[in-house]
This record gives sequence, C-alpha cells and structure tokens, in this order.
Amino acid sequence: MDERRLEMLREFDRRGSVTATAAALHVTPTAVSQQLHLLEREARATLLRRVGRGIELTDAGHELAAASVHLAAAREQLQARWDRYRGQVAGTVRLAVFPTAGQRFVPTLLSRLTGQPQIELIVSDLDVHSDDYAAYADRFDIVIAHRPVGDPSPVGAHDGDSFTVVPLVRERLAVAVAPGHRLADRHRVRPVTLARESWIGVPADWPFDRLLTQWFGAAGLTPHVVQRFEDLRMQEALVAAGHGIALLPRDSADDRGGQRLRLLDTIDGEPTRQIEAILRPDRAARAVVAEVLDHLRLLTAH
Repeated sequence: MDERRLEMLREFDRRGSVTATAAALHVTPTAVSQQLHLLEREARATLLRRVGRGIELTDAGHELAAASVHLAAAREQLQARWDRYRGQVAGTVRLAVFPTAGQRFVPTLLSRLTGQPQIELIVSDLDVHSDDYAAYADRFDIVIAHRPVGDPSPVGAHDGDSFTVVPLVRERLAVAVAPGHRLADRHRVRPVTLARESWIGVPADWPFDRLLTQWFGAAGLTPHVVQRFEDLRMQEALVAAGHGIALLPRDSADDRGGQRLRLLDTIDGEPTRQIEAILRPDRAARAVVAEVLDHLRLLTAH
C-alpha cells in the first residue's frame, strides 16, 4: 500500500473531514477523495462509507489507520538510525509549551542548543485545556502538557496507540498569599484554615482548579473562587495586591524571595502536577526530535 495514501488515511482519521485533511496536507479535497478511494482498492476492503453529504471511516478504515501509525514510526526510526550513523542529526523541531513551563525550561533549552546550530527550535506558548492536547500533537512535534498527579494522561485512552507520553518532572503547588496577609508568617496551611478565604483561580476544570477542588474536597470543603484567569501572572498580581490567595506552582511562581508573595506548603494533601511531553510516535522517532527531547529530560531532571 502506498505510504502517502496511508498518511492521508491517518490524517482523515484524526480530522474527520476531507476538507480538514486537505488543509492539513496542503492538497485539494478532490485529491484526498481520489487517493483514499485508490487506497481502498489497494487494501481490498471498504474503508469509507457515505454519511449524508460527507464520508467517514468504516471499522476497517479505523483499523488500517491505527496500524499504519506503526509503519510511519518504523520509517522514522530507520531514518533516525541512519542519520545518527552519518552524524547528521539536523532539522526543525516545533515545540508547544504552556507559559510557566516555558519560562522555566525554554531559556535553558535554547542555551543547550546553541552548540548545535543544525537544529532549529521553534517555540509556541499555548496554555490549552487537556482535551486539546491530542489536536496540538498533530500540529507540533512536542507538546509540553501538565495534569494533576493521579489523573490519567489526557491522551492515554485517546486514539489507540497514537501517542507517546514522556514524563518529565513533578512540581508541587503552594498557597500564595501577600506578605501582609494574616497567614504570611505560617509555613504550612490546611484547607480548614483557608475555608473563609477568597481564591484567585484558573478556569474551571483546568489542572490547578482540579487540584484545589480535590484538596478542599478531601476535607469536606469547597473553595470560594472569586476570580478566574488563564494567565498565572494575573493571579500573582491580584494576590500580591491583597485581593485573594491562589494555588501556584512552587518552582515557577514569581515570589521575589518572599518580598512579593509568600508561598506556604500544604497540609492534609500535597497538590502536585505532572509535567510531561506528548508526541506522535512517528515524530518521536525522528532523530532531531529525540535529540531535543533528550535535552528536555536532562534539564528537567535537575
């Protein structure tokens, strides 16, 4: 079976329409339809069925798309091994990272890569909901994601075996208060102590919101969230101004040595997030992507 047609089949399986597949592959919708029908002949099976004015994959189509992922990964592994043998690990890697991880890791990552000018790293900052990680893995070579420790991977049961998930580091969260807050001199706090506090949170059901809800829920309480922001810097600014408290990543918060914020450890639970890299297996197999991922592993290990 033709590899280019199998790639079209995988894209169609991911995107669900001929038009979206054509846009992703920079071809016409007519070309996509023609190539998928030719693949049906090669496979000697019905891969497509008409639904209204469109088409969708049959069970056989889904099965072939899933199986072809391994073929694409094997091809990239072969190329990667040959590139390493020839000493030619080079190319462009597109990295998507949420803001606090970007601030913490990207400067050092770029510094590590200055000695490898043959590798071009293009970074985009994206703070997306966990449900979107799979879609972004189609657009980027590496997606840096985070989730509450204990939660299943957001792509673990999605799309068969179409993802590689690489754990990088765990980061504890702390309760951030202003230096003038009544609890600023405490080292640790528990939910019952904070029952009457106003919280500056993130959008509902985002990782930090789930961690806060779980921590309070274990004590039979519900946090009083008065403001919600996607940008943690907005949370920091409001907390520093005395408008509430927040649950922030201990290693990433801009506390300025306690002069701007006081970070208090938690009792009766340790809200912690898992930071991990999500990749498509065929992209993970590329030598240049593996090289960047190795740098990420090393710098997050310290």
